[in-house]
Amino acid sequence: MICDEVDNQRFLEHAKGIRVNWKHNFDNTDTRTREWVLHRIEDWRGFSESCFLPWYKDGVPYTDPERVNYSLREYAARYPCTLDLNQEMRILSAFHTGIRKRLIVDGCHRAVALETELARSKTIPIVTVLECFGSSVEIVFYDDFSPAMMGQPTKVDNAKNGKNPNEPT
Repeated sequence: MICDEVDNQRFLEHAKGIRVNWKHNFDNTDTRTREWVLHRIEDWRGFSESCFLPWYKDGVPYTDPERVNYSLREYAARYPCTLDLNQEMRILSAFHTGIRKRLIVDGCHRAVALETELARSKTIPIVTVLECFGSSVEIVFYDDFSPAMMGQPTKVDNAKNGKNPNEPT
């Protein structure tokens, strides 16, 4: 797996058309950018194991304080899809260095399709990942690093642990 640190402007240029809510800059954060070229299935697996999507379980919106992100693998297992080899195999992600989780911010369908192909024991093409990373990327992608993803307990977690689920988390 080849990884090079690149200028933040490169991520910002590619991210202009993404549909998740974000602040469109890295001001007042320690965010940097790197580019991965994933050549082998093992490279993709190592990358994808920490991936989450800006899509939520039970169909709740991003405004729900109890929202829980799907992991990439979980979503692909539940909603498999087909890989379109005519698309550029580029994915944009944001990796939080503190919690060691990454949010796919562009190329979610491609990532799900790649994961589906692997589950079907098929080969996958070379994938380029442009990734911003740092200990405060949740500030940049403020809506989609959910409280649950950041390790904060939800009402469901509290109920499972014998706490009053109606108390604030």
